[in-house]
Amino acid sequence: MLIDAGYRVNGKSIVKYLQRQHIDRFDYIIATHSHPDHVGGWAEVLKNFETDRIIMSCMEYTRNNYRDLVRLIEKKDIETISPVAGTYYEFGRAYFTILAPNSDGCARLNNYSIVTKLTFKRNSFLFTYVQA
Repeated sequence: MLIDAGYRVNGKSIVKYLQRQHIDRFDYIIATHSHPDHVGGWAEVLKNFETDRIIMSCMEYTRNNYRDLVRLIEKKDIETISPVAGTYYEFGRAYFTILAPNSDGCARLNNYSIVTKLTFKRNSFLFTYVQA
């Protein structure tokens, strides 16, 4: 699983790093929200890796990097999942749960970012969005 992919300029370095880790595919990718600092690098990542599904939230944005992402998702026929709080997904011997967004609307994209909790055995990890 990969959560967000930075700006467009980050795409190639993310791909190189993942390839050095011998990663060749993803069960899930999560685009927390559609601002360019979160989705810009996805096009490069998706060109280089296979994925089964993408979980996307509040993706009504007009920037080119978002449009590139949507086109690539359609071209590669990647299953697109809208996040629903409380939904959990099996992930190998772990699972993750969608905690947010937990309301409707996308007036302020940052406020509707995807938040997940990954649980493996007795350990849990919270993946949140924090605006710097």
